[in-house]
Amino acid sequence: MESNTNQTEHRDSAGKFIKGNKPKAGFDKYPENRNDGGWKKEDSYSYQLNLMDRMTVTEFNSWRINNPEDKRTMAQEKAYNAQVQSKKELAWLKEVTDRTEGKAIEKIETHTTANTTVVLHDQARNEDAFNKQDK
Repeated sequence: MESNTNQTEHRDSAGKFIKGNKPKAGFDKYPENRNDGGWKKEDSYSYQLNLMDRMTVTEFNSWRINNPEDKRTMAQEKAYNAQVQSKKELAWLKEVTDRTEGKAIEKIETHTTANTTVVLHDQARNEDAFNKQDK
């Protein structure tokens, strides 16, 4: 492989190749470095979670049989396992729901006093507890 120390010899003042001088490397020289076409949404974890959310229980239960290990992607495997786990544990259900539907909106109120102390609290919090902090 040639050294790249003399790169400026074949370039103009803007750094572009002078007409007739092509780089020694490129997709024409190394086609194995070429991208095969791009990203597929079907290969993403979120897509698989959403797909499985829309399945009937019967379809979901037969999915593993109809999609053998040598044909399924890791995104499919992780999504399937997350769906199974979310049936058993609330934390997993929250994670899967947050991933597919987005996090729930949480409202926060801000109150300041004369000494510029900022107190943040959740709206669901008891107002009496908040009022005690102000005194």
